[in-house]
Amino acid sequence: MLLGLLNYGPTEQALTHFVAKELSNKIGSEVSIGNIEIGLFNRLMLKDVCIKDRQKQTMLKAQTITAKIELRSLFKDQFALRTVSLLDANLNLYKQKKDSATNFQFVIDAFASKEKKKKSGLDLRINSIILRRTNIAYNERFKPYKLGKLDFSHLAVKNINANISLKRITPQNIHLRIRSLSFNEQSGFCINKLRFDVQANRQKAILRNFILDMPHSHVALKKVEASYHIQKGLSDIWPTLCLNTKLRKWRITTSDFRALVDIPTYMDFTFLLSSDVKISDKSVDFKDLSINEIKNKFKLKSQVNLYKSGATISAIKLQFQQLYIQNEFAKQLANGLKLKEQQLQMLAHLGNINAKGNVLYSTAKDALYYAELKSDIGTINAKGKWYRKQLQVQLIAKDIQPNLLLNNYKLPSHINLSALVSADLADSHNPIAKVDAKLQSLEWNKYKYQQISALIKYNAG
Repeated sequence: MLLGLLNYGPTEQALTHFVAKELSNKIGSEVSIGNIEIGLFNRLMLKDVCIKDRQKQTMLKAQTITAKIELRSLFKDQFALRTVSLLDANLNLYKQKKDSATNFQFVIDAFASKEKKKKSGLDLRINSIILRRTNIAYNERFKPYKLGKLDFSHLAVKNINANISLKRITPQNIHLRIRSLSFNEQSGFCINKLRFDVQANRQKAILRNFILDMPHSHVALKKVEASYHIQKGLSDIWPTLCLNTKLRKWRITTSDFRALVDIPTYMDFTFLLSSDVKISDKSVDFKDLSINEIKNKFKLKSQVNLYKSGATISAIKLQFQQLYIQNEFAKQLANGLKLKEQQLQMLAHLGNINAKGNVLYSTAKDALYYAELKSDIGTINAKGKWYRKQLQVQLIAKDIQPNLLLNNYKLPSHINLSALVSADLADSHNPIAKVDAKLQSLEWNKYKYQQISALIKYNAG
């Protein structure tokens, strides 16, 4: 009977007017509500809601706002909202000046408790937050726009559809589930579907059923468990983080990230990425890392190890079992470097490139490396060491064809040589270098030369 009375026309109008007036008084700004419907026990629906900011600009306009309250939670320490929904809404948020508050800060202040709470006082559970056909704009009006890029000072997020469950949030624990989230941003950044379930405390976190779908990209993780030790703050996570996971055929398309990174339109590629990932307090390891362009223009098979020293990376170890770069792919990359015409021609004459090798590099700027590079104009093997500004390189070149590389048939047609290069660069004003070269064979103008040695020394002092 009470429910019928509350939804009776005159009573409903009076209640609508009362709630709008009370909200206006509470936040100190204009609030209008078309009508209010009260459902059985715990369902509240507000229609045609409009809230203006202190500058009398429309801040929120929504066709429907609904909420459901778990009544039994009113008698517990944990207050629970079963469902909060925002349907067909537009939010206009902004910051007028650098030193001014946002236009919605007054709403936060109005509902903030004036009483000091205990540190662990927040214990809130919201079963579901539902957004349907919602648009959110945020602008820092004193800053210029960055066209074509995701600009957090000027956001226009459109057609947001979301179903989010905040199962629990306390200073010690969080349980968040995003059942679905999709939106488009004015920069072109788009998420078709985001879904995951994460539980975390100050020692560990579990991520389940992570799925990210963009227009041309797909990323999925079934389960990731991580451990860490937070003592002072979030900065404690990285030095103590430990986890294991498997990445399987992640599909990454460059065009999906153009709003985040400067990627020219002629560099539209799609890559498949797989790896076993292990993170400990000592290293970050990518085992059996595989990155393949779907049209086989680029292939990489490697092992990657990043050695940690506290919160920093102290050394990097790369082992390339295979690096294949199709000539067309290389030319597309080179276009972005604005190379000169002669350099582009040289790149074209290289043909397809196959390489393998190892690199060990420390942040102390010491390095060890080995590389083998094969192309249409010959093969180069290089082995070297850079230690305390001392350089040593052992170089072997087989069947090198300078005449093809430079498109000049007056140059040698075949070169086979080996060389040992050493240099002391400890004194930048007095570098010392030595090259001990042996030319096994050389073909030039139909003449063949063999077993030529040369010793070159350089001392700037």
